[in-house]
Amino acid sequence: MNKFLFVYFIFSIFFYPVSLSGQQDSNHETIYSAVNGTIVGHNTGHYNNRPLYINNTNSFVLTGDQPIARLAKDQFLHGTFTAGVQRNGKTKWLQNCIQIHSFYSPGNMKWEVSDNDFPGLKISLEIVPMASTTGLAVCAVAEGVVKGDSLIWAFGGAKWFKNQNLSWKMDVMGQPELLTWGFVPVDCKDNLVKIEGQRYLVSLMDSTIQKSYFTVAGSCNVNSKTYVGDASEWNSGNKLNQSKVKDLPILNGKISLETGNPVYWAFEAFNANETVDFAGIENPENVFAEGKKRTDSFKNRMKINTPDPYLNAIAQASVAAVDGTWYPPVFVHGAMQWNNRFPGWRTIFGGTMYGWHDRVKAQAKFYTGSQVKTSDKTEAKADPVSLLTEQHPESRFYGVGRIQHDQKFYNMQSQFFDQIVEEYRWTNDPELISFFREALELHLIWVRDCFDPDGDGVYESYINTWPSDSQWYNGGGSAEETSYAFRGHLAARDMARNAGDDEAEKYHNMMLEKIKKGFFEKLWIQEKGHSGSYREQGGHERLHTDPWLYSIFLPINAGLTSPLQAIESVYYSEWALQN
Repeated sequence: MNKFLFVYFIFSIFFYPVSLSGQQDSNHETIYSAVNGTIVGHNTGHYNNRPLYINNTNSFVLTGDQPIARLAKDQFLHGTFTAGVQRNGKTKWLQNCIQIHSFYSPGNMKWEVSDNDFPGLKISLEIVPMASTTGLAVCAVAEGVVKGDSLIWAFGGAKWFKNQNLSWKMDVMGQPELLTWGFVPVDCKDNLVKIEGQRYLVSLMDSTIQKSYFTVAGSCNVNSKTYVGDASEWNSGNKLNQSKVKDLPILNGKISLETGNPVYWAFEAFNANETVDFAGIENPENVFAEGKKRTDSFKNRMKINTPDPYLNAIAQASVAAVDGTWYPPVFVHGAMQWNNRFPGWRTIFGGTMYGWHDRVKAQAKFYTGSQVKTSDKTEAKADPVSLLTEQHPESRFYGVGRIQHDQKFYNMQSQFFDQIVEEYRWTNDPELISFFREALELHLIWVRDCFDPDGDGVYESYINTWPSDSQWYNGGGSAEETSYAFRGHLAARDMARNAGDDEAEKYHNMMLEKIKKGFFEKLWIQEKGHSGSYREQGGHERLHTDPWLYSIFLPINAGLTSPLQAIESVYYSEWALQN
């Protein structure tokens, strides 16, 4: 995926669902805005649309524009935190208050809440993931407190979603109904709550064998009156902490408010086979500070100041998103949905752009380490099992140069090598070159044999781009793979030159000339100023003249086109490409 489209993809995630044109949202009073690098919402009513990623794993804190937070990992929802206010016997949870401002900055979430029933009182609530383990930390600060005001809070609703990956299940991009999913009392079924002073334990029990699936340990830095209530009394004010029936047990508490005096909580999750240890959360204030230090590092990693506040905000937010896809030793495809390992696709560019060169190098080493070095698979062969639409397991496609990890029948490695070439261009790292040069040479032999068997310098594209699950040119030459091959040979030529390898340098220069000649003779439409989509392999060898976005930007990115031709190509996207 091109680095420019990478930025667009990140933009679409963080401002979904939102109008950027200034009009009002049809369902809500206001839209989002961007202020000083922060995405700001006002009374949007949206839950669960701001995930906070934890510690480069598939654990996350699911927050949103509404002030509640869910802690999740693997198949387990470890619990939900929420807070509210109480004055003169009247109680209201913050998510039900009349004025809610939400503030998302890279990796953390904050709300400022007020309500007409509590004149002058404003609650600031902030959530950060724990810095190095599965957990969350909370800070609440009140302004305008009058005597007798209290902060109420609750944590519970631990639940097992058997055989489900919650990164997928709890992504509003795929499940927009989650935007209305607030706290659900019935989620507290089979929960077990224990209170030991200002230490708390919330477990999800297997009722058949009386054994826990996991336990969450919690603590608070102030003297909180703490109770085990029944969640069925969730909206019944004082009845929650006074409830007798415990079919739906929930941890809840009550704290006397003081203006400007912060309250901190920390909650850490432990698997069933782990010993619960409070050492990491004994001081919730320190836990919060360490979590905030980590998220502040995202904001400090990239500095941006453009006339467009939306671009400024989303660019900084994208740092947290890219970090959220790093599951050592690779960047996964997505931080929520598609948090799967693939060699290429859309994330490695982010590691390079944001300076995580050690991570990019680790991914490069991991995947090139699985490259086929010797094989007797030398001939192309279609697979009748898939009606000849895929390559047979004995095909050249699976022979020398093929990366074996994590790509199945795809060609994800053309994008992988293209993105590692980008890393090479940024760093010229000798350690990277020491193993990448050989791997790139093998890859270029692989793409030549598989995608340009007739040697005309124009390469077939075979499911080699992020949105190309159904794309195939039936052997015809295309702009995408041709561009990947050209940029690969450019890098291999330069590495050979720097190593004093005259023979290799000469070979790559010859290949570059062949590819450029093939591109402009077979794909470039001179009178239109852009590449075609592909040229048919046989028959009349017709050129399909309507390109898609990848046919436009990849030749530019590879350096195949001149500056004028690049401008002509991009202009096509303005007047002809469907938007």
